[in-house]
Amino acid sequence: DMFKTKYHPNSGHTPAIETFSTFGHSVEAEASSIPIVNDTLWQPFMCCADFEFTELAHQAALNKDQTNKMLQLIWQIVEGQAKFTFRSHTEVLKAWDQAATQMTPFKKHIISVPYKKEEFEFDVHTWPLWDWAMDLLQDPLLVLHFVWD
Repeated sequence: DMFKTKYHPNSGHTPAIETFSTFGHSVEAEASSIPIVNDTLWQPFMCCADFEFTELAHQAALNKDQTNKMLQLIWQIVEGQAKFTFRSHTEVLKAWDQAATQMTPFKKHIISVPYKKEEFEFDVHTWPLWDWAMDLLQDPLLVLHFVWD
């Protein structure tokens, strides 16, 4: 097997024709070489789970405090100090929906605004202040902090 090296015309070099053996390549050496298999693609991390955690933290764009809080929670679960029951995103959403029913919901209002002979409609979501205040007063952790003059 031969190959030809062509140089840029301004280089002043003439084309060179060489064989693979010039570069120490031989079919026999290629056949006898054992392919390198890397079973530790997660290197330089201590273990695959460490790599997967860092990859997820990076994809989620967790900052330093969020990463530390997540690691703290994971270790509390691992050491049996905390119970964890979620198994899917659907379960998390269901829990949020259930928690949302415990508080005063937002109310949607449509506001129409005339502008240059056209009518524009905007969705405005409000939270009734009286109902919100009543929610806060029912919270035993917050009610102690209200000052009544």
